[in-house]
Amino acid sequence: PALYMAGHAFDSGAQVIVASLQSMEAREFKVLPNDFVVVDEAHLAHSCDLVATHPDALWLGLTATPLTADGRHLGDSWDSLVIGAAPSTLVAGGVVVEPDVYTHEMEGVVVGGPAMTWRTYADGMRTLAFCRSVRHAADVVADYGAYGVRAVMHSASTSSAVREVDFARLRARDLDAIANVGLYR
Repeated sequence: PALYMAGHAFDSGAQVIVASLQSMEAREFKVLPNDFVVVDEAHLAHSCDLVATHPDALWLGLTATPLTADGRHLGDSWDSLVIGAAPSTLVAGGVVVEPDVYTHEMEGVVVGGPAMTWRTYADGMRTLAFCRSVRHAADVVADYGAYGVRAVMHSASTSSAVREVDFARLRARDLDAIANVGLYR
């Protein structure tokens, strides 16, 4: 496969091309009529209109998120919906482990932010926080900072070099947490 991203030479003759929607949009990616395109995080695909501008290609969108970031249903962009197994079914089948979820709530109301929860349950543990948006990640980093938790944010605009340095800092315990947006799984 060929990678289609900044810093990589692109092989236009490759049979399989791996690219982010952001790279496709930024570089005016050309989709051929007979192409089969698999889009991960399909709830984000509406932002660049690639599906609409290349109607002759066959598109398969994958996501675990039922709505777009602005609250629109995926039916606005995709023709059919196939519902996968529920998380409880995957846990029961031994495919995934049941997560432990921690938050500071009293009678259903959140009374503390992510840093308070981190200090209570994970203090001193190297942490990767999964955030829903860049704004959310920035808020998490600010909340961590207010409690003395050393944290940075990673998003699609964070360079590979910065990511490598930050993970080295995390391993060395010079950093406590990385709040990320759609990068790590």
